[in-house]
Amino acid sequence: MPRKTAALGAALDAARRFARKNPEKTRSYLDKAADFADRQTKGKYSSQIRSASDKASQAALGRDGRDPASDPQDRPVEDGRDTGSTSRTPPPPPPSA
Repeated sequence: MPRKTAALGAALDAARRFARKNPEKTRSYLDKAADFADRQTKGKYSSQIRSASDKASQAALGRDGRDPASDPQDRPVEDGRDTGSTSRTPPPPPPSA
């Protein structure tokens, strides 16, 4: 089983590298796949398919084509816990003197 996990991880890394080097091709492939799935389901799941395509694009390319690792919203909070959410409560204001 660990071999399969390692192989999948390597494939995922290769796909991410390709996506970041070729963002237009990646978007085109994702759009074609979404259109194909939409045709096969006769439009019944259009919104879900589009949402999945958008999320796949964000995962592969990052927000607005940037590297997701450089996006501060994708980093864990300062105390080391990752909340899994991109919306965070701002820190409280400093006490008044």
